[in-house]
Amino acid sequence: MADDLHTRYMHASDAWRAHRKGCSPCGSGQHCPDGIPLYQRFADLQDAFLRSLRTRSR
Repeated sequence: MADDLHTRYMHASDAWRAHRKGCSPCGSGQHCPDGIPLYQRFADLQDAFLRSLRTRSR
């Protein structure tokens, strides 16, 4: 599961970065309507991945 979670997290990160690179509102920290769900997915998966790392190290 952790590998799948990491893969999804990395894909979400790539999608968010690609969008942010070409979107001036998202690049300046003000998310556009298309950027909001991309950022939210990235943030949610990042949180889940970091939680999984913390629980594995206990």
